[in-house]
Amino acid sequence: MSKIKDTLRLRFDAGLSLRDISKCLSVGPATVSEILSRFAASELTWPLPDECSDTELEAAVYKGRNVSRAKR
Repeated sequence: MSKIKDTLRLRFDAGLSLRDISKCLSVGPATVSEILSRFAASELTWPLPDECSDTELEAAVYKGRNVSRAKR
């Protein structure tokens, strides 16, 4: 499961704070805040539709931004 989906689940289902989510996922609170802001700006709603894959979720949240998993 992707960090995006985990972030959304912890926020909307568990009701955790940004700081608690960042501790659970070992990411910074700014990253959690950015994911939640981008999700709010996307056309998606929680709970996610069953047919929404991790790739589609990532593309919707990071729309307009080149998502590259390759590091230099």
